[in-house]
Amino acid sequence: MDPALILTLIAVIGVPLAVGIPIQRRNKKLGKKTRSALGAGLSAMNEVFHPAAKEHSIVVEQREEAMAPKPSPEDK
Repeated sequence: MDPALILTLIAVIGVPLAVGIPIQRRNKKLGKKTRSALGAGLSAMNEVFHPAAKEHSIVVEQREEAMAPKPSPEDK
């Protein structure tokens, strides 16, 4: 295998994992929820190879962030 290809694979796969895993562990201890580095990378690849999925992920994020309706005073 070409050494440049090996270095590229290490940079693309190894570095995000090496950085993301300790951050994920620290956030788990602190109780924070964040997207993992691998998930961000996969979403970027998904956007390149399946552009319609990007629109769907935006809709899903909007639904997750939407506030639940407050009950009206009559419902109490």
